[in-house]
Amino acid sequence: MNCWFRVASWTMLMAALAMATPLQAAGPARGGRPGSSLARRVGALLKKGDCPKAIDLALAAGDLDLARKTRAYCAVAAGAAPSGAAFATPLADPDGPDPPKSLSADDVDQWISQNVRAPGWEQVDRDQDGVHLATATDAALSADKTLMVWAREELFQPAVRSGVVARSDRQRFEIDCAGKRFRLLSMQVFGRNNLTGDSRDVPGPITDWAAAKPGSREGQQIQHICAIGAQGVSATLSNKNASPAPSDPDGRVGFSLTAPAPNPTAKSP
Repeated sequence: MNCWFRVASWTMLMAALAMATPLQAAGPARGGRPGSSLARRVGALLKKGDCPKAIDLALAAGDLDLARKTRAYCAVAAGAAPSGAAFATPLADPDGPDPPKSLSADDVDQWISQNVRAPGWEQVDRDQDGVHLATATDAALSADKTLMVWAREELFQPAVRSGVVARSDRQRFEIDCAGKRFRLLSMQVFGRNNLTGDSRDVPGPITDWAAAKPGSREGQQIQHICAIGAQGVSATLSNKNASPAPSDPDGRVGFSLTAPAPNPTAKSP
């Protein structure tokens, strides 16, 4: 949990699990077998929370790959279930892409090139869960000179976000770049990679302000995000024939357009 992108995950999970709003689960047939009858039947069982029957059905049909993915999906859902419930809300497509072979740079780069479509997004970090990105698009300054920016996760395999099992999410953050603190304003989770599939909106503000120590992983991520956001803000101001805003006299903004990036830029085939 040391990645700042998910400081709010447990808070959102507890809140969302208390919600009674059901979601339609994405059918599992989005990988190599789109629209197959077997995948639709497995997906129907997952919607009912009947993982044992879903796994048995895939095994009986001889589709070992679908059975493996369904079993892994169910393990994630069961681990996030509230007390008295069998599973968390099934949103993710269990028959999506396999995770990378390892977390080596080459294997993760290959996974990104094959599975992530992110024009306009820049990679900020990567960890055991997936790839984290941010975009200068729609970056803005608040009245308090904090940065409003979009971030995004592309998950290697189904994981719990906001109380549902998802494969990607988009998050709106407010960041005090000079003060090295941030909070999550809103979030949208998706059943498939690349912000597609069934989705759920989680309005906010979702979390209180959280701080990141300078030099820490979170601090490096914030520095990179602020650099990305500053480019978007400067471009917007330039288009309005206003002066750029790299640094406010009182030091509250503190943007650095040349802030070092902790990780290489994500590939966008």
